[in-house]
Amino acid sequence: MVHPEDKSMILPWALLILAPILVCAVSWQLIPEGVERIPTHWDFNGNVNGWGSPSDVMGLGYIMAATNVLMAVLYFRTDSLFERGLVSADSPQSARKVLVGTGVFLVVVTAIIQWVIVSSVLSNI
Repeated sequence: MVHPEDKSMILPWALLILAPILVCAVSWQLIPEGVERIPTHWDFNGNVNGWGSPSDVMGLGYIMAATNVLMAVLYFRTDSLFERGLVSADSPQSARKVLVGTGVFLVVVTAIIQWVIVSSVLSNI
């Protein structure tokens, strides 16, 4: 059950769920036509050691969006989880702050990864 005070968070969570997909879609559009291989993984020295197709950028968006769906479900079920002792926090409000922060963090990480991919592709043209 969604508490009245939580209803104001439905739109922010919807945006946090959609944002990674939108970031990846923009990245995909920034990759020039004709590019068949993009870097998808780097080693600790910054050397590319994994390649994929331009459409592979969308995979990260879907994964991060699904993770934010999980964060949203946990957010709206925090009271119940807290009552059962399944949330390790001082209060449900503290747990909600962590969940929102995690959702925002996932969007930022997605944007950084996409920026690195697009920058790498554009610098090698």
